Amino acid sequence: MKHGMLQRALAPLVPFALLCGLHSQAPAAPSDAAESILPHRATYSYAIEREKSDPGYLDAAGEMVTLWSDDCDGWTVEQTSRLLIERTGGVIIDFGWSMESWESKDGLQFRYFLAQAQDGNVISRVQGRATLDAIGEGGEVEIRGDGESITVELLPGTIFPTWHSLDVIDSLQQDRLPLWHVLFDGADDENVLSGVSTFHIGERMPTEDELERFPDLAGQSLHRMAFAFFPMQQEASEPEHEMELSLAVNGVVTEFVFDFGEFAVRASLEKLEPMPSAAC
Repeated sequence: MKHGMLQRALAPLVPFALLCGLHSQAPAAPSDAAESILPHRATYSYAIEREKSDPGYLDAAGEMVTLWSDDCDGWTVEQTSRLLIERTGGVIIDFGWSMESWESKDGLQFRYFLAQAQDGNVISRVQGRATLDAIGEGGEVEIRGDGESITVELLPGTIFPTWHSLDVIDSLQQDRLPLWHVLFDGADDENVLSGVSTFHIGERMPTEDELERFPDLAGQSLHRMAFAFFPMQQEASEPEHEMELSLAVNGVVTEFVFDFGEFAVRASLEKLEPMPSAAC
């Protein structure tokens, strides 16, 4: 998923309509999902999603690289991305980001460093350290950037991004979708917490071409998932943005579609590299 900068103010308002019919309890430890994860590095190429983009958005290009690795006590996730959007009149929007994070396997600690770039130049750097008192309870995050440091309260039920990913996979295996989560991922300066609704909208087997290019998809189904991100400190009936992806239960994503309203971008898997498992 989402990116942004960072800033604080909490006045949480959960859209009531989203809670109806969604599992919203604090997720139990997704141990089965954790055991199925394939540590890996994945490289994606960007392209415009024309059917979901206004005519003024002509094309998209760039690359995203993600790394998901197991270091015994926690999960390390790294992402780098540069996306170029071409608009009418020859206007090029060029933005990128890199994020490195570590999350404890008990889901109670999360550390991250986020850098954002525009036109190839870094424009902001932020780092944070978040803790929860227990799964299902609240906590706090200390955020540092631009010479300032602030501490923000995390609501009861907040979870961190790897726990969120594992709970989605666990929910697929246990057939308990749709879901509602309160998520802190360190990636948005305007909305510290996001309400995330998750739906399962389809399933297929990998194609012969996908199996030839990515042998680690053998024996996996690809689940089409839809996510909607809502700002928790605003009363919003419409999501801030939406995302669809094709997910295997080993954690490999073969495709993302990021929908920002006026335009949408597809990220397609080009290279998949399994990483060695940690010797714990």
